[in-house]
Amino acid sequence: MDKNILKNKRGLTLVEIVVSTTLFSIVIYITFAIFQGVVVSQRSTVISQNVQEATRYAFEVMSKEIRMAQKRRAACALTSNRKVYDTNDNTAPYVGSELRFVNTDNLCTTYYLAGGQLFVRRGAENFAITPDDITLTNLNFSVTDDVFGAAAPTTQSRVTISVEASQGGGPNVIGENIRLQTTISSRSYQ
Repeated sequence: MDKNILKNKRGLTLVEIVVSTTLFSIVIYITFAIFQGVVVSQRSTVISQNVQEATRYAFEVMSKEIRMAQKRRAACALTSNRKVYDTNDNTAPYVGSELRFVNTDNLCTTYYLAGGQLFVRRGAENFAITPDDITLTNLNFSVTDDVFGAAAPTTQSRVTISVEASQGGGPNVIGENIRLQTTISSRSYQ
């Protein structure tokens, strides 16, 4: 009986071991490649979301304050002859990289770009609005406004803001670049 038991047991040949090891290696390699692709895709999605959230926040902050801008006052002399808004380019069509106006607290307010970040100056204080890891470029403010002191208003004061925002991706991850534009009208009907 012992002889029958030994005859029925059979081991693996070298070819079977090599084939099974190769198949196992291929499955592990494919699994790792899929996992790496998912991680890279997730990083790209997070970067895209960060850029969109940062620029959306900046636009929201600017929109609220720009919408409530006041008619210019002597306490905050702007450089052009516009009624509500001013840019650092005082020639038509009044498109500049800075926007100046008087906010609801009667503070001279300026939005500007410095070092790839959006800043606001209210009176003597400066604040960064966008985070360090988001880079803004090509910030433009286009102002449509009546002349200060005009007898009757002919134009609803408004500002069109356009900007490009980006964030680098790092190794094997594509960065995100977006261009946004919005127009905000003043609620100052004076």
